[in-house]
Parts: sequence; structure tokens; C-alpha cells
Amino acid sequence: MYTIGIFSKICNVPVKTLRYYDDIDLLKPSYIDDETNYRYYDYDKIESVKIIMLFKGLNIPLAEIKNIIASAEQIKWNSILDEKIS
Repeated sequence: MYTIGIFSKICNVPVKTLRYYDDIDLLKPSYIDDETNYRYYDYDKIESVKIIMLFKGLNIPLAEIKNIIASAEQIKWNSILDEKIS
């Protein structure tokens, strides 16, 4: 697991952004230490960040990105990507 600081460097995303994504339930940490409240992220979360950044790069609002990820329907993702690219 990575600390939020290391994870932010790996993903090239500011720590503040990762905290915000946690606050809005877009990207939850893999583990939060009960005593320190430090956030930790697994390697698998890197892929989630890449997907968020891809959709964000297509000017899709974060609320819509959250819905897309929550639905987890690959067909829906493809149709949204095709629509946004067009």
C-alpha cells in the first residue's frame, strides 16, 4: 500500500485532489488508519485514477464520472466515450 503522498506522485494527482475525491466518494482509499486518519491506497487504485483522469480530460463532470464508475457497465463507458469524442 502507498501513502497518499506517494500515491499522488505515482498518479501525478495532487494530494488535495485525492482528499476531495474521497470526500465526494469518487475514489475511496483502500485503508484509513483509525488512529492517524492517514489514507493508504493499493496498487489497483492507480487504474481507477487513470479512468477518472480520462473522463475528466473529456470534460465529463465529476458527478457524472462517479455515476459511470458506480454503474461499472463497460458498454455504457464505451458509449459515453464515443459520444464525448465525437
